Amino acid sequence: MQVALAHDWMVSMRGAEKVLLEMARLFPGAPLYSMVHLKGSCAPEIEQCRIHTSFLSKLPGIGSFYRYTFPLMPFALRQMKVREEIDVMLSTSHCVMKSIQVPRGVKHICYCHTPMRYVWGQSHMYHHNMERTAAAGLRVLSEAIKRWDRDTADRVDHYIANSHYIADRIRYAYDRESDVVYPPVNTEYYCRDSRVAREDFYLIVSAASPYKRLDHAIDACRILGRKLKIVGRGQQLEQLRRQAADLPDVELLGYQTDEQILKLYRSCRALLFPAEEDFGIAPVEAMSCGAPVVAYGVGGCAETVVDLDAHGRTPTGVHYMDQTPAGLVSGIERFEAAMSRFDGVAIAEWAQTFSRESFIRSYLRVLAEQGVTVPSQY
Repeated sequence: MQVALAHDWMVSMRGAEKVLLEMARLFPGAPLYSMVHLKGSCAPEIEQCRIHTSFLSKLPGIGSFYRYTFPLMPFALRQMKVREEIDVMLSTSHCVMKSIQVPRGVKHICYCHTPMRYVWGQSHMYHHNMERTAAAGLRVLSEAIKRWDRDTADRVDHYIANSHYIADRIRYAYDRESDVVYPPVNTEYYCRDSRVAREDFYLIVSAASPYKRLDHAIDACRILGRKLKIVGRGQQLEQLRRQAADLPDVELLGYQTDEQILKLYRSCRALLFPAEEDFGIAPVEAMSCGAPVVAYGVGGCAETVVDLDAHGRTPTGVHYMDQTPAGLVSGIERFEAAMSRFDGVAIAEWAQTFSRESFIRSYLRVLAEQGVTVPSQY
């Protein structure tokens, strides 16, 4: 059985690319289709695929502005032809790749991280800092892309959602049902070390994007006088630096290696996660290191972080339901009042629910149910 892979864009190794990595490992040598690829930006197993890209990837300097080509992506996708003779297309999509056109008779199974957030519910985050006329124009264009996204939803034969939250969004956006398979988290690497003591700082590991609400964390730590370390890069980083300029206890560390992040997970008091995220890998990585999580309790964290008041379950963190700095303040205060109730060993054990092995078992089970021949070694 001949398999091809598809992914929106390949410019870094973030959560979606970690799913793609496992797919590339399961089907080595499969051709891979993507809007944009920056050579050397992904794991070797991905780079070794036979990669086909759209014309967008050939634009000079595309790595610095690929997000802004979003309105062109439906057109670019229409120009992209599947060149090999294949039996199955396995896509991983959070933007347009669920709409790739495959030859007649080819089964298309899409691992959907989310219906594109640019047009389904979080577009205001991206329009907020734009000039008014440009924002208005983008809203009109977004409505057209939203119609296209809905109209092409039936190019997928079967959807897999990365959480029950996203399964609900797929049902709302596309009127389709889906299986739920949680993304893989490297819980072998991100693990606790009982020799490392917890320190008095809070941690964020996140891209500096508007919807991540890192500004809420800075404001909350300003109000409470707490220490905060923020790891990550993104388009909002300089704005956040200005916001934290007069706060000596708030450190924006930018890019950090996996080894440095591991040390921070093991030593932080807790991870803060103020975003409404589709799944959220950082909270699981932190929990795998025994760190509790203070999270906005909507989205993936409602499923991955066990709240302090969950009946009959060992808590792994705290949910707060008001996505504002004041809401996060209340979450931190609730966490600090109950710190003795959090057991690092139990938190790390819970995180194994989301291990790479769990992902592979669940993903291959769904593929087999859909008639896809899985590699014999599994």
